[in-house]
Amino acid sequence: MSTNHLKPLAPPLPDPYEAGSWQASIFDQFFWDATQGGGPISGTVSGTLPLSGSSAGSVSGGAPLQGTAAGALLLSGASTGAVLLQGTADGALSLTGEASGTVAEAPTEQIFTASGTFTVPEGVTSIEVEAVGGGGGGGTESSQEPGGGGGAYAKSTLSVSPGQQYTITVGDGGAAGVAGGDSIFGSNAVVAKAGGGGGGSTPGAGGDAGSSVGTTKFGGGAGGAQQGGGGTRGGSGGGSAAGRAGAGNAGTSGSGSTAGTGGASSGELSGAGGDGGAANSAAPGGGTYGGGGGGKGSGGSATSGSGASGVVIVNWGTQAPPGQIKVWDGAAFALKPVKTWTGAAWVTKPIKTWNGSTWL
Repeated sequence: MSTNHLKPLAPPLPDPYEAGSWQASIFDQFFWDATQGGGPISGTVSGTLPLSGSSAGSVSGGAPLQGTAAGALLLSGASTGAVLLQGTADGALSLTGEASGTVAEAPTEQIFTASGTFTVPEGVTSIEVEAVGGGGGGGTESSQEPGGGGGAYAKSTLSVSPGQQYTITVGDGGAAGVAGGDSIFGSNAVVAKAGGGGGGSTPGAGGDAGSSVGTTKFGGGAGGAQQGGGGTRGGSGGGSAAGRAGAGNAGTSGSGSTAGTGGASSGELSGAGGDGGAANSAAPGGGTYGGGGGGKGSGGSATSGSGASGVVIVNWGTQAPPGQIKVWDGAAFALKPVKTWTGAAWVTKPIKTWNGSTWL
């Protein structure tokens, strides 16, 4: 049903409830003619513009709202398509009803395989930090060589504040005969000690749990010892790193011309030790993360394996992260945090979903 509405002479603004256009009357007034085609709503809205009902596409069948909304813009009902707001919203923007779309999830974990800096995200007050030290390299003598030691594992839960920054040191794997590096979070808040390098007839020691820092600590596996005697002999295996499940495993010594094997991984984050090299052959390096390098076989100019680098993992997944939406900045869509006005300041809040009985 069409209704004529008198309106003073002004830039035409179509009624959002009906299709049509403004037409001039003989009294130089404008009236709404529902028989004439309409157009998108544009310009400046200085009052309240209610859009109620159900919108299956974008608002007004594909027409964006462009310009400046200086008052309150209320969108109510169900929107199963896209609602595009362009320009500046100086007042309150209230979206009620159902909106089916995509809300970008904030990350809940950061994995450091190289040294760097961790910045605490908004809304996060507690983090769990895990670290594995770097593995040591196999021995460097001219005869068959012992294996390098695997790195230790350490974990702690720390209280933090949004915006704080922490230095991350990821322990390097040691070259042949060289110990690995310790993996460290912040100012020694969490420390996972490195595995030792093999030297002479002495295998590399596993990363020491007692010297590590954390509420949960496991030691790395030691490298296999050099087998005695001359002749053609195989090298010994490197020790595996410790991981979430427990301590690392030791490598085995070579036996005659048979090379030793690297210590097996103990589970997640535990890098296996490198196997020993066959006679006159090089040995492989340790596995990710923190495995000790295998020792080379006797004879020739082959080299022992290097230890693997460690890792530092920061996790805050048990908390509800602040939500993010994509906002058009005039040139591209950019992710921005969702903030709520408390009456005194804008604060970041998590996005929660109603499952019919509770907010998740």
